[in-house]
Amino acid sequence: MNITEQDVIKTIEALQTAAAACVHPLVQPYAKSLQERAERLRSQQFTVAFFGAFSAGKSSLINALLGEQVLPVSPNPTTAAINRILPPTEQDSEGTIRVILKDRETIMQEVARSAEMLQLPSSFQELASRLEAVDVATLTERLKPHYSYLRGVLRGYADIEQHLGQTITILASELRQMVANEEQAAFVSRVDLYRTSELSKAGVILVDTPGVDSLHARHTDVAFRYMRDADAIVFVTYYNHAFSQSDREFLMQLGRVKEALATDALFFVINAADLSANSEELESVKKHVDSNLAKLGVRLNKLYTVSSQLGLAASLLAQQEQVSPSIERMVRQRLRLSSDSPFPRVEDLRQRAGVEDLRQEITQCTRGRLVAASIEAANQELASVFESIEGYVRTLRGDRVTGLQEFANQKQQADQLQQVFSQDIELDEVALEQEIRELLYHVKQRIRFSHFDLIVQAFHPSFFTRGDDREIQSALEEWVRLLALIVEQEVRATGIRIVRSAKRIVLERSKRVTVAAKAPPLGIVLHLDELPAVPDDFPLQAQFEVPTQVQKLAQKECKNVQQFFEQGGRKRLSDQLEPFATIWVDQYLEQIQQWFVHRQQMWIREAQRALRVSLEKEVTSFLALKRQAIDDESALLSLTETLRVWPKN
Repeated sequence: MNITEQDVIKTIEALQTAAAACVHPLVQPYAKSLQERAERLRSQQFTVAFFGAFSAGKSSLINALLGEQVLPVSPNPTTAAINRILPPTEQDSEGTIRVILKDRETIMQEVARSAEMLQLPSSFQELASRLEAVDVATLTERLKPHYSYLRGVLRGYADIEQHLGQTITILASELRQMVANEEQAAFVSRVDLYRTSELSKAGVILVDTPGVDSLHARHTDVAFRYMRDADAIVFVTYYNHAFSQSDREFLMQLGRVKEALATDALFFVINAADLSANSEELESVKKHVDSNLAKLGVRLNKLYTVSSQLGLAASLLAQQEQVSPSIERMVRQRLRLSSDSPFPRVEDLRQRAGVEDLRQEITQCTRGRLVAASIEAANQELASVFESIEGYVRTLRGDRVTGLQEFANQKQQADQLQQVFSQDIELDEVALEQEIRELLYHVKQRIRFSHFDLIVQAFHPSFFTRGDDREIQSALEEWVRLLALIVEQEVRATGIRIVRSAKRIVLERSKRVTVAAKAPPLGIVLHLDELPAVPDDFPLQAQFEVPTQVQKLAQKECKNVQQFFEQGGRKRLSDQLEPFATIWVDQYLEQIQQWFVHRQQMWIREAQRALRVSLEKEVTSFLALKRQAIDDESALLSLTETLRVWPKN
């Protein structure tokens, strides 16, 4: 549906007209609801979350979409923070930058995790001396980021300690310095930048998440929440290493949760596509990405190829009278143009960049499909309230005796509504517990089926070459890391489905009450849509360790590396290690099952209580006002006038 700004304005005006027409006390609660819906539609915002590996160019792509250099590019994957670009407000004017610093507890947790990875103590005093003694040259690529992070925290902690947990306002130049300085960047949790752009005018909030290869578990949790709640997801991969291992791990999770996400709007972007030697090479990379996505259960309507560098250059050139030397050098280098070749026009650059198409698609997704749903809901409420007021008018046009008899019937019907909330609640809880059991059973089965793939990834010939004890230990640690990763991904995906089921149980009961209340003789439009927040914290993390028995099995199987790879060694090792993995996973999921059942049943009861209180409040107020209206001669005139001025579709 092609929604225009005029469509939004028209709907807002209709809601406001209807709200203003609800003058009589009997219908004033409707006025409040209609006005609130109008305000939500006017200020409706949409979150577009960007994901990708540290070096994929997420920040530069966002800058290209904004048409200016807003986000500084972090040189350090260990300290990347969440960046949000929001529309300016009365409180936060154009250009305001607010930095939210981590609190002390978060820093201590991150330090403990990185220190554990390096087998170092987590207390600052011991850590400082032991870290100095670490030979960086001996660290694996996976451990070096932990070393860099700890070094940055130790060097910067004294200066920043008094500000931990606070929000500070800084200048753009200070932000660039903070991002580049590891000793400051390590303490940043989130940066909020308030800027006007074509996207912000459409109510779009852009979120630049930490790289999917971030070393902090907190980043994984935050990224998952944005994945779950975002209105649209943009995944960015880099042309020269499209579909890297970190890409694959994130997209495995996306493939698991996509059916339960709040959105099906997924934009997959290959950045730096201008690096391709020719169109055939580019098509080959696109097919490679598309086929790998399909294997992970992620299917796309369209794959976007862009050059964020050229896109930003085009926007900056459009604002300049003369081409700056730095931009000219970059454009010529990216397009392989000699110094005497004609410099491309801005429009040609925009077309080559492909950023404008992506921007339009994002805008259409948010302002089109999502706003269309809001407009449809607004029109439904307008029609429903109009129908109820018509019923009130019919009642008031009859004689007083008939009106009092109908009021008595309404009161009787209202008393019966509470029973709808009370009956069979225990059955709902039992049904949810059974569904949780079934979902986690299927999790076990999927993990069991994928176990051999984990062994293949952990014992890969590109880095498992000698088969000595150190390589075996490293491969086994990678195996348990991957096992914990897919278990947690499965639990997160299952958690979304469980929460959705719990909400469905409550909302279905609420809907039955709403439908019953709207039916004659009561004829009231209830607004039982304010539910308590659903718990979204992640349960116990999966942590598996390599026992001595497993080490011995692997050492026995890996005596000859060539035979290990050529004569089915990985399959034999997988068969021997699978029983260990099965026991670990079963024990972990048993704890998770108890956690989910307890948390969601508690939430259902809390939600039911909240809805009963809301129901009683709305119905009691309505009946009191309805009784007064029967003896109020002005009520009929007022409600008739309300219907007369009601906005027409």
